[in-house]
Amino acid sequence: MKNLWAYLLVFFLTVPPLLIVEFYGSSVSGYEFSPDDFSAREFSYRRSPFTQTLRSDRYNQPYSFECSAMTAKGHIKVVTSTPKRWDLFRETNSIDDPLSKDFDARFLTHFLDYGAQQWTVSYPKKATLLWPEIAKLARAGLYLHIPPIMLSAIGDHYTDFSDRSPAQFKLEIGPQLAQAYRTAARIAEINDDGNQLRWLAEAERLDRWTDQPTDSGSDNGP
Repeated sequence: MKNLWAYLLVFFLTVPPLLIVEFYGSSVSGYEFSPDDFSAREFSYRRSPFTQTLRSDRYNQPYSFECSAMTAKGHIKVVTSTPKRWDLFRETNSIDDPLSKDFDARFLTHFLDYGAQQWTVSYPKKATLLWPEIAKLARAGLYLHIPPIMLSAIGDHYTDFSDRSPAQFKLEIGPQLAQAYRTAARIAEINDDGNQLRWLAEAERLDRWTDQPTDSGSDNGP
């Protein structure tokens, strides 16, 4: 009889709470970035931590990066005004893992959140060279290759290194961009994902792009 009561106590202490969690779900929230138009959104919903079944509608609301200058000034060509692709850059699950998990898109959104707009407005000629190539990498899902290029392109306190001319700037970032695609091609070969030739073609394009003449005048901005 004692054992029966013990089993019943364990049952009522564990099973009903688990059923409640399964029925109501745990809260999931986070942020997504769209390389289609460089916008971002915050989302939230509830899902079962056991079956991963949705337990509520998904709610989205815009999340603003300080990067409107990239699209407003034409440095980035918007693919579509209604984004179709969204890449996760942060997520928090209140039960499964209460700590935020960061995802690949953060390797770009970090720079968009901290001063990229200030640099873009100050150095529009260099921005015209940089952002279309960064957008290409993002749209190809190659976020992991972006940080070294951004760190080289955008100086401390978002000022330019030694006031490089656009021509000098292009000569510096062009080989880095080409190397990013060659690295991606090697990874694609190892993974046999079918993108090796595509990335090699991009690397060759950037070799030619680097050799093309560029306005060598200063770019001090307003």
